Amino acid sequence: MLTATPINNRLSDFRHMSELFTRRDETYFARTLGVNNLRSHFTPMEKALRGRVGHDVTDVTEHMSEAQEILFTDEIFRHLVVQRSRAYARESQLCETGKAASFPERRAPQVPEYSIRKTYGRLLDMFEKAFTRKSPLFTLPMYYPLYWYKDPDTSIDRWVEGRQEQVVGLIRTQFLNRFESSVAAFELSCDRLLQKILAFVEVHSTTTAEKKRLERWKAQNAEILGYAAQKQLEFWGEDGDEVADEDIVPQELLDAIERLDRKEYEVEEMMSEAFLDLDQIVQFIEEARKFEPKHDDKLKKLIRLLQSKELAGQKVLIFTEFADMARYLKRQLY
Repeated sequence: MLTATPINNRLSDFRHMSELFTRRDETYFARTLGVNNLRSHFTPMEKALRGRVGHDVTDVTEHMSEAQEILFTDEIFRHLVVQRSRAYARESQLCETGKAASFPERRAPQVPEYSIRKTYGRLLDMFEKAFTRKSPLFTLPMYYPLYWYKDPDTSIDRWVEGRQEQVVGLIRTQFLNRFESSVAAFELSCDRLLQKILAFVEVHSTTTAEKKRLERWKAQNAEILGYAAQKQLEFWGEDGDEVADEDIVPQELLDAIERLDRKEYEVEEMMSEAFLDLDQIVQFIEEARKFEPKHDDKLKKLIRLLQSKELAGQKVLIFTEFADMARYLKRQLY
């Protein structure tokens, strides 16, 4: 495997990479490296890192030097990881051929200062308030059903439950990233998540009362639902994979929802949480629709940078993590 980031959030990220070939056999390195339990092997390493930084570590990138010191003395890390630097590559080439490829000279990044407040306005306050709640942003019950499992059976796979919880956390993080990227990317993400939650609610609305509640919610938010669908068409066209179908909730989303047994799960409570998530998304979309590109301070600073003497007449590659952001920039720059 090739990677520049064997660890991203926790030291156990490296263990997860190892499990791609150990197949979660905890004794895989017992005979070769004397590690009888791989998972237990990483526990004291995590504890040592907490001891060095003084608190639990949720993002190891903030303490990379401490993490590296711990990993570099680890038996498994030293036997499995081969690290190659630019200096090593250059010296190797000189030894083999007498000449070395030239690496580009690294330059410090130029970061134009822009105002998030100018760009987002009240939407920034709403987003900050949603993230600082005790239960931040979205509950997303369809991605974490084991949280509402009725039977206190200890046979539940805790690893699966943990993965479901992590998925919810990942979705929240992605929303934060897309929010910072642009209002356009955030707005389209809201629409996609809205469709998925609606699909969950529609599949599980089986009683007359539940169906009436869903239809009433759709009627009350018909304008926003239509606006969100139109936004998808504007950005992606009729052939885009993310475009909403004629129905508010595309059939493929409904088909992908697993119907939960009410004898095993608190489905009624999950539905209530799902409606709260829907209401939060609608609030975001209502505020986001007030946004105009002329408010986008980040876009203004990018245009100013592209028009600078240094870049004038040059070909420029613009990288962005999200396709929605790329399409937004294309619409604004051409």
